[in-house]
Amino acid sequence: MGPVDGTRDSYAGPTLFFEYDPNRGALLQLPVQPANANQPTYRARLLLLPNGAVLFSDGSPLLRIYEPDGAPDPAWLPYISDWPTDIAAGATGRLDGTQFNGLSQACAYGDDASMATNYPIVRLRSAAPDNQVFYCRSFDHSGMGVATGAVVQSTLFMVPSRTRPGSYQLAVIANGIASAERSISVLPQTVQFDRLPTAQELELQHELFWRDLNEVHLLMDFISGRTDKSLNDLTTVPDPADSTRNLKPEAVIQGVCSIRFPPVGDATSRAGQAALLLSVKDRLNGLAGPARGLSIAYTAMFAGVALPDVPRAPPIIRTFSVGFGHGFSTCRMDRPQRIRGRDRPPMRLRRRLIQT
Repeated sequence: MGPVDGTRDSYAGPTLFFEYDPNRGALLQLPVQPANANQPTYRARLLLLPNGAVLFSDGSPLLRIYEPDGAPDPAWLPYISDWPTDIAAGATGRLDGTQFNGLSQACAYGDDASMATNYPIVRLRSAAPDNQVFYCRSFDHSGMGVATGAVVQSTLFMVPSRTRPGSYQLAVIANGIASAERSISVLPQTVQFDRLPTAQELELQHELFWRDLNEVHLLMDFISGRTDKSLNDLTTVPDPADSTRNLKPEAVIQGVCSIRFPPVGDATSRAGQAALLLSVKDRLNGLAGPARGLSIAYTAMFAGVALPDVPRAPPIIRTFSVGFGHGFSTCRMDRPQRIRGRDRPPMRLRRRLIQT
């Protein structure tokens, strides 16, 4: 608080700190005020820390911390009802429970500063004698409402990759108030993370898969048109199901031609399709060089037209290649379509340089 002198738009100093005593129902001025509290109150900024202390700043490099006495009311604590008992460093887990967002935003100063704490902070604490503390990134909260009572909430959290393997105590903190701790084991970091890919990651995966599928078909078309190369030379493509043996050329071609876009099957099947495309593309690039002259490959996609109350037609993919120089395939396009006219769907044309 600050003094009021009765003058309009007057912001007098210093800032005075009071402590609320719930037993007496009164505000009591602290006997010792912070050394940096000689400024008007509008310069003050308060931040509630995960350990329940309050950080005070007046905008200068000098900071002070207020540490309250006693303990919070047990009814205020977040509660963890479901958690992973073991998780790898760098991996993502999920927590379920109640009051993950606390009872209020805790801190705010009009439109000048926002330092709300109505979200779960996930803490890992190792056992003695280390007593190391790690704070995990929490995200994808089920909600941001406060004082939600018995409503079950959830959040995802990611264990820092630098966390050493071992036994830890896990807690959720909201408004500087920590839940009861739960036992959890942190395992060595692995390559795979136990979470589903995000929408952006799925979009990128599809884009890469689409690119590789198109490039493999274009390279196969290019190789099949050369007199000095043959698709029968695809003899060193490893079998995605058994890396100790190679596929026969006819199995490689059948495997590539059976791949659809978007990819179908479970995660293991899609990973096998992607691995096959990469292996085949690597071998085809070796067969394609050295090229003579210039070869430019095009991929044209004719998108279906969306009509009212009519499902969008699946894309019709047409590829063709243009070759310059002796031994290259001639310009060809399977079932070419006229693309002019308002009654035709739009075309997106991609050009890729294969070899020079």
